[in-house]
Amino acid sequence: KRDEAGGYLAADAWRTRNIGGTYMVPIHHDGILFGYRGRIINALDAASGERIWRSREPGDGLAMVIDDRMVTVTKEGKLVVSALWREGYQEVASLQVFDDIVRPPAAFANGLFYIRSMSEIACDGATGSMQADASQGHIPGSAFAEFVDRVAKTQKKQQVIERFLSDNERFPVIGGNSLAHFIYTSDADEVSITGDHTGRRINRLMHRVEGTDLFYYSSRFEPDARITYHFNVDVQNNVVDPRNPHEINSLSFRKAFWFGMPRWTPSDHLGGAEGEKGRVIPTDFVDARGDSHKVQVYMPPGYHTSPETRYPVIYLNDARRPFTTGKLDVSMDYLVEQGQVTPSISVVVPSFAAGGYNALVGAARRDVYVKTFADELIPFIARELRTIQRREGRANYGTGRGGFMATYASFEGPDLFSEIAPSSRPTGTTQTTLNRLSSSRRRPHGHPTVST
Repeated sequence: KRDEAGGYLAADAWRTRNIGGTYMVPIHHDGILFGYRGRIINALDAASGERIWRSREPGDGLAMVIDDRMVTVTKEGKLVVSALWREGYQEVASLQVFDDIVRPPAAFANGLFYIRSMSEIACDGATGSMQADASQGHIPGSAFAEFVDRVAKTQKKQQVIERFLSDNERFPVIGGNSLAHFIYTSDADEVSITGDHTGRRINRLMHRVEGTDLFYYSSRFEPDARITYHFNVDVQNNVVDPRNPHEINSLSFRKAFWFGMPRWTPSDHLGGAEGEKGRVIPTDFVDARGDSHKVQVYMPPGYHTSPETRYPVIYLNDARRPFTTGKLDVSMDYLVEQGQVTPSISVVVPSFAAGGYNALVGAARRDVYVKTFADELIPFIARELRTIQRREGRANYGTGRGGFMATYASFEGPDLFSEIAPSSRPTGTTQTTLNRLSSSRRRPHGHPTVST
């Protein structure tokens, strides 16, 4: 509305937390506002902001309105048409277009949809009809699929299910060397699963055996795979798997569970060394702005008993729980004892400039991060510890956003590091980098070598 001076005044009509954490701009149709909260789509009353319904389907994506339909292209490459109803979510048709990640919304012109993934572009709508695909999570011909069919045909469904559950001691149920069948029993309306096999922030709806409380989802894996997963009940409640005792506090999935396929064996390096162990020491570092940081430093075996030896250093950017979940110290102790890496110091770089996305990727504070890292933290470590004080004695490592910062900082200061190891997620890159770092080869002064 206008104010007394002829300008305009704005005020909140309502506020909500039911839309947020998404790239999709909310869309309005017939008094309803449709938008995502994370991966869940919500329908809100446009006048009051009150939620009318929410749905996990069609999945995390971007939507637009065409006539009286919502057209969503999900990040998993599926094109979905749904009805814009107050009564609840209703899929009309869908088509799996890509097996690739999709970031932009679909476009529509002259009766055709145009969709672009990370590597391809497709046009659909000129021929054929789109149909829903219900085969995901169900593997015909497997012994478990035969069990599901048997339950569907019998009058004593619950008895057959209870006998099956009691006959299997291990869950998920493993079929041969390559199949795993996830099972959950609940009177919920829906149960979904997320894990290493679906990808972070992607939930797969589990199948319900009609007339029972049994939900299942079947997947194929490599014979030596190790998988982390958890269940979600009725859209928002992450739940435990009561039949799997292997609980884990996972970075990607938080409280979750794991299992190994028949040929999976525990990694030797996680068993630890038999002899001398390294130490993890918290060190106080105060930057030029007066901010205090607790820097975690791994000191290799022998550091405290060899006062003349200088050690190479690897700096870890955006390393979350490197010693609890990551067990960096346990792995390094073993690798040093086995002679697979040269004894090296690991420094967990703390958050500078408030941390988070802007400090590591956004332009707002990343240069502050680099300056503090290069001009203050590295000289501090050089003063406090016995390090090799040449670029050949330093490596820069980071995962995810930290991988970007490791690369950015290394190329901003090419005289500081001889090795970079950026990674999209934690892998064996640390070992690879330390192997290369410990070699005797000398490189011309210039940009560092990248290990990915």
